[in-house]
Amino acid sequence: MLQLLLAAPSSGRGKTTAACALLSALKARGLEPCAFKCGPEFHSDGNQRRDYIYVDDLIDLAMRVWDQPGFDAVNVSSNKNYSVRELYATACELMGKQIEAKYCPSSHYWAKYPELYGGAYGIKPEILDHEVNKYSLCDNTHAKECYGWEPKIDIREGLRRVIENECAMLAARDAKGE
Repeated sequence: MLQLLLAAPSSGRGKTTAACALLSALKARGLEPCAFKCGPEFHSDGNQRRDYIYVDDLIDLAMRVWDQPGFDAVNVSSNKNYSVRELYATACELMGKQIEAKYCPSSHYWAKYPELYGGAYGIKPEILDHEVNKYSLCDNTHAKECYGWEPKIDIREGLRRVIENECAMLAARDAKGE
């Protein structure tokens, strides 16, 4: 029998996921989250909100669905959303840092890619702005009712694990002299 899972995960975060906006912004700027001294530069106002799920919770639900026959489409979500500002504040707290972030208009980032706007099929600035300022909040009721699944790892614990893992990877890299 064919087993098929169509998962609709909210923005991921976890040991193997680089989706955390904070860590992506820090790394893109060449900063190390263990010891950064200047704040990151976010290319938004920081108020966009997304629903995040830790990768271990996603795997847990996938395994539950896998054990069932047939096909199902399932939202994999926390039923909560957080702004970039909230994520950054939580990460700073977890790292014991109080470093001010810089929030820039999204056009500041996209200006680096003028080719996106040109040609016969150039992207309109308002579309790119919409891409940056997305809002997501998913409903995981189906996962709970059909599979007895609920996320176990909240945003604070997920961020703590991501930061801990990133710091360990950076320390290992530094120990190798890379």
